[in-house]
Amino acid sequence: MMYEIHSIGRIIATSPKVASTAIGNFYKTVNIKSLSVAAVVELKKSNWKVTGIVRDPIDRFESAYNFFQYGQCGNFPVGRFENINSFTDAVLAGVSDDHWDAQSGLLTVCDNYADLETLELPLVENTVVHREAADYRCDELMEFYKQDYKLRGSAWR
Repeated sequence: MMYEIHSIGRIIATSPKVASTAIGNFYKTVNIKSLSVAAVVELKKSNWKVTGIVRDPIDRFESAYNFFQYGQCGNFPVGRFENINSFTDAVLAGVSDDHWDAQSGLLTVCDNYADLETLELPLVENTVVHREAADYRCDELMEFYKQDYKLRGSAWR
């Protein structure tokens, strides 16, 4: 999880695989630092607001798989997976990591949310394209990420 100070009184919260690099580059100034959850909680006591950036959960899931499988040569933070279907089985069975865990669980300290697709950020070339798509156990993945979809629906535009 990365929290960055955008301006006085506002913190931007991103989770892994949610354009952290693009957001960091876009707002880069000498004053931007990553913050711990404890620091964010303390700033909120002084009326700072936290905006969480939310990405389409299935797109993020595919991005995480393809990044580790192809960009990192199969070096996942946990385990190895033959294909995206075996990865899907593992995640739905409880294999957890911040790169594919539900964003709603990571963005609990936020006051409001912004949908990544509505942000005007400079294009950052991905090192890995989506070679494999999540078209297996789709209904279960949608249910797994149900709270993320709710966050996206509540996002300001």
